[in-house]
Amino acid sequence: MKRNWTRREFGLGAMAIATGAACSGAGAAQWERKESGLAFVGSAPANEPGDGSIHLFRTAGERWTALGTVPAAAPAHLLLHPTLPVLYAVHRVDTWNHLPRGVVSAYRVDGHAGRLHLLGTQPLSLSATLPRHAVLTGGATHLFVAAEGGGIYNLLPVAADGSLLAVSAIHKEFGMEEGGLAKPAAPNSVALLPNGALLAADAGLETLTRFTLVDGTLRPTHRLRVHRGEGPRELALSPGGRFAYTTGAATGELRRHRLALGNASDEVALARRFSSPLAPAMAYVPDAISLLQV
Repeated sequence: MKRNWTRREFGLGAMAIATGAACSGAGAAQWERKESGLAFVGSAPANEPGDGSIHLFRTAGERWTALGTVPAAAPAHLLLHPTLPVLYAVHRVDTWNHLPRGVVSAYRVDGHAGRLHLLGTQPLSLSATLPRHAVLTGGATHLFVAAEGGGIYNLLPVAADGSLLAVSAIHKEFGMEEGGLAKPAAPNSVALLPNGALLAADAGLETLTRFTLVDGTLRPTHRLRVHRGEGPRELALSPGGRFAYTTGAATGELRRHRLALGNASDEVALARRFSSPLAPAMAYVPDAISLLQV
């Protein structure tokens, strides 16, 4: 195995990538940006969805050195706790312990040794299959998970040590029928807004939905139809939370949406269009939008 990589070399095959003192997937929070630290990258073979790994790297400027791997079933998304050395993994599986559900895991990061130690794995609610994305709520009190296969959002409390507790709330989305075609719900990307509300992209319902946490329950408070005919696939926020950017599930068309506390408007369709049917991972960086095709 090649032990040393430049960021450019690794970016050609990375499933999810970010840099800093400790890193996870595209768009993840970081403790502190440094020229050196740890990076975590999830990978899984396309033809064996139950397999996969989290790869650990020591970073020093442009040079990444492989430290090892941790077995992890289909790690579709990785994210870090904002204050604790804890990494979360969303496992894109449709069965766990012979039941139709996905799972999420928490790992303690040993920065000195460059290792991950499993804190625990929590199953999602029944029928919450093929989870694809997650975000921590304000104050990192809960993990908000989008399960694309079941059209279900799950909310899991986060313990004081960063480990995950059992699912405490769910929100089930139902599909729609339009023009004689059935469109099942397919939530696939989520984000935390500056005011503490949650934003979710659903390719099946073709919507952006704002959720608020009320007494520990998820309540949808506003919904906007976007990317008609294909729905939004990826979602990213500008740093100040004034704009949301989405890509179309089929065409990859990039759109910008102005956000406000009470509503959202499908304001501007950006000119750039992507021809690949594969949805790119997307993250907002200062003064630019970074797209990584995987």
